[in-house]
Amino acid sequence: MQVTIKQIKIGDRKRSLKTESVNQLAESIKEIGLLNPITITQDKRLISGMHRLEAVKLLGWTTIDCNVLHYNDALHEELIEIDENLIRNDLTVLEQGQQLNRRDEILSALGLRREVGGNGANQFQSNSELNSPKLKSTEDIAQEIGISKRTAQHYKQIDRDIDDSVKDMIRDTDVADNKTDLLKIAREKTPETQRKVANHIINKPHVTQNAGYYEWYTGEEYIKSARFVMGDIDLDPASSKEANEVIKATKFYSIDDNGLDKEWAGRVWMNPPYATDLITKFAQKLHKHVSNRDITEAIILINNATETKWFNIFIDIATAVCFPEGRLKYWRTDGKTSTPLQGQAFIYVGQNIDKFSNEFKQYGWIAKL
Repeated sequence: MQVTIKQIKIGDRKRSLKTESVNQLAESIKEIGLLNPITITQDKRLISGMHRLEAVKLLGWTTIDCNVLHYNDALHEELIEIDENLIRNDLTVLEQGQQLNRRDEILSALGLRREVGGNGANQFQSNSELNSPKLKSTEDIAQEIGISKRTAQHYKQIDRDIDDSVKDMIRDTDVADNKTDLLKIAREKTPETQRKVANHIINKPHVTQNAGYYEWYTGEEYIKSARFVMGDIDLDPASSKEANEVIKATKFYSIDDNGLDKEWAGRVWMNPPYATDLITKFAQKLHKHVSNRDITEAIILINNATETKWFNIFIDIATAVCFPEGRLKYWRTDGKTSTPLQGQAFIYVGQNIDKFSNEFKQYGWIAKL
């Protein structure tokens, strides 16, 4: 139903707004319209859709499409808001674990959890048993986030095991989205030891970051293969002057240019920065330009972190993937090479699937999508 925007009430439990996200969403809504209505209560209190609401305000809308929630209790409202946060917001592993655990608490309070099996493990009831299209099972939520149910359980365990004071310490760092490092912290038994481990991890270079203490540049042999498949490279949106001496893209954007604010088109090569807040944005922007047919072909080199939201955004538009045997070597401006601890993947987007497969099979095995 259509509701006048001025009538919508904002509660105290809303997440802080990200201005850049609101601006990007406003651009998207201007182009294709509001695809997902916001959710409000019968008395017009906002439950989910804060960014969408602010985006349409920027566009000068006076009314907005709304789903009206017919529950009358705060727990149902909070549960739906949590689902919205998990699915639509770019949460860290730590935040996802916290939201999933709070979700468990609410479902238990509402009598929507049951004990199954002989090991005492809890499991959510299915959608049909919940008797509401608004409420989702754990498996539904995990799938929409882009992780497995087992990974969701890991995230919840991390949240339960890490002391609150240590969470405050790591909340605003890249560690907050690194499951491996968080598990190391969680395994320590006392808050004092957890703080020591967290401090050590926070103050060392992260192998998952492409733009950490050094810029890591892609080896020339992989670039030659990318050029062979696509014919040329029109754009590298996450590069530098030094890197482009090898890549030889017609146009490139450096960190100073901020490629996220620029237009992307043509044949794209991309080795995005792996900091969590950035790689998701690069994935979403690539997805947008591919969907709009601005980009005709692309090859992306990323970590093979198949459980992450950003990896699944890339996979959604991919036509083939190469998983290299062994770990790739990257070059650095100091003359040295670096090999990350995690494996990589070449994501291909385009119609020349056989050409990509035949060329990149020299590096590893190929999956056609």
